[in-house]
Amino acid sequence: MKNSPLVSVVLPTYNRSEWLQTSIGSVLSQTYSHWKLIVWDDGSTDNTEDVVRLFNDERIRYFKGSNKGAAYARNCAIENSRGDYIAFLDSDDQWLAEKLSRQVDILGKYPFIDFLFGNYANFNLASGINGTGFTQNKKGMDNLKSRLLEKDIFQVIEGMPESLFISNFIATDTVMVKRQTLINVGKLNENLRNSEDLEYWWRMGLKGIKFAYLDEILINRNKPPDSLSSPSLANYQNCLSALDSCRAEALKNGRIDLVKRLKDSYRSAWLGLLRQYNIQGERRKAIGAFVKSCKYGMNWVSCFLITEAIFGYKNTDRIKRLMKIGLRNIPVQ
Repeated sequence: MKNSPLVSVVLPTYNRSEWLQTSIGSVLSQTYSHWKLIVWDDGSTDNTEDVVRLFNDERIRYFKGSNKGAAYARNCAIENSRGDYIAFLDSDDQWLAEKLSRQVDILGKYPFIDFLFGNYANFNLASGINGTGFTQNKKGMDNLKSRLLEKDIFQVIEGMPESLFISNFIATDTVMVKRQTLINVGKLNENLRNSEDLEYWWRMGLKGIKFAYLDEILINRNKPPDSLSSPSLANYQNCLSALDSCRAEALKNGRIDLVKRLKDSYRSAWLGLLRQYNIQGERRKAIGAFVKSCKYGMNWVSCFLITEAIFGYKNTDRIKRLMKIGLRNIPVQ
C-alpha cells in the first residue's frame, strides 16, 4: 500500500478502558492497512493508558492531556495527524472490517467529494432501542436532495446544513474527510462539551463542503447510559450553546432562512431542560424553561411538561392517563 492515501484515525477517549480494546482492535482488523491511529486521552483516571500500551503496533500513537472535552481532544489529535484523509472513531464504538477500504475507494473514484459519511448499526444500551442510523433519522435524510453516483453511494446536492437539525444522521465514527477540508473549515468548537460534531457539520454545510454518503453499515455504534449524548441538564445546555453558535454562523453567512429552521430545535432543547428540572423537582427553573420554550411555539408536549412541573414528576403516569398520551415525543430521562 505504498502509494495508497494515508488515513489518520482520530480517537479521543475518556474513562472508556472497558471499551477501548475492542474499538482499537476494530482499526487493527481493517482490510485497509495504510493508517495511523492517534489516541488522545482526555485526562482519563482509569487504566486507559495500560490498555493502549497492550497493542504493539507502531501505527498507534498515544497522547494524554488534561480533561478539556471531546472537541479539544479531537483538535489535538488532528494537529498530530499526517494523513491525506481523516477518519473519526469514538472509544465505545467499532468499525466493520471494510470501513476504511470502502471509503478510500470512493473518495479516490470521486475526487470532488470532500466529506463522506455512512450508515451504522445503533445500539442504545440505556433504552434498549436498537436500529440503523439512517432509518432512525429518516426525517433528516428525507430532507436531503441527493444524486445516485452508483449503488448505495449518493452525492448530497441540497439540504445541508438545514437537514441536520431535523435529525442528526451523521455519526462521527462513519466520517472520512479530506485533511484540506478541515483546514478550510477550522477547528471544532472547544466551548462545547457535546453537540460539537453537529455544530461542525453545520459550519461545513455553510461553507459549501461537498458531502456524500454510503448507504451501507460501516460501524457498530454503542450508546452507554453515561454517554455524553444521554439526556441530562448538561446535554441540553450544551445543545442550546451549539444552537446559538449555529445561529451566529448562519447570520454571519447571510442565511436568515436557516435561522428560522432552528426554531423547533430550540423548543426541543428547552423542553428537554424542562423535563430534567421536573425530574429534579426544580419547579421554578422548570417554569422558566417552559417560558423560554414558548418563544419558539407550543405543542402538546409543552402542555404535558408544564402540567408535570405543576403537579410534580412523581405524578407523570397519572398525568399521562388523564391526557391519554404516550411517551414517543416526550423528552426522555
